[in-house]
Amino acid sequence: MLFLFQFCNGYSGQALLDGVTSAFYNAFFTALPAGMFAGLDRPVRRLSTLEAHPAAYNARPALTAASFWRTSIGTGAAHGAVAFAVPYAGIRVRGRRPSHDDVWSLGKTMFIAIIGVVSAEIGLCARYWTLPFTLVLFGSYFATWPWLALLPLLYRAAGKWDIAQAGVGANLLASPLFWAELALVYAITIGTRLAEHGGCWLLRPRDDMVLAEMEEVEEREAKAAAARGGDGAPGGDRRA
Repeated sequence: MLFLFQFCNGYSGQALLDGVTSAFYNAFFTALPAGMFAGLDRPVRRLSTLEAHPAAYNARPALTAASFWRTSIGTGAAHGAVAFAVPYAGIRVRGRRPSHDDVWSLGKTMFIAIIGVVSAEIGLCARYWTLPFTLVLFGSYFATWPWLALLPLLYRAAGKWDIAQAGVGANLLASPLFWAELALVYAITIGTRLAEHGGCWLLRPRDDMVLAEMEEVEEREAKAAAARGGDGAPGGDRRA
């Protein structure tokens, strides 16, 4: 996103984001959900499921150069391009206010757009949703809204004036164009990733996906048996 902006600012080195906002991208808004995902996520709900199917540990292919460039670099570049192109195409310098005719409003729009894309990507990759993970994931994203409003107030309370903050948050939150741009960015990026994940589940499921589905079937059978007055034990030996 920042790379593409350099082609649109006359190669002047003009920053798209202020330093404080840029620092909080990795320090708060994306670090906490990624950390919770790394520490709490697991492919299936019960450890006994993996113990019963040890072959699943070696089922996933090793990281290759092709998969690295396709998933890590290619997907990230494509999402960054969408998060840049949609707000940039929406710039208008005439018409009714509030409009997006300054670099700081443009930068904050892209900033919130990319945080939403990253949060959605973490949510789509997560297989085991816990309450702490859910609170951190949604909390980190929705904290961007008060961030827009509170950061200028903090600068004002400290007796400092920053053109990158003054009036930018209020201008964006009051603009229908801002909300429409975010919706379009999310529709494109999250929609394509949902289609990709759905196709993987339906057409090329991995072993861990099959095991997770087996767990759900066993839980439904156990609940049905308990409702009928049975012992609730799932029947049969299931293997991927």
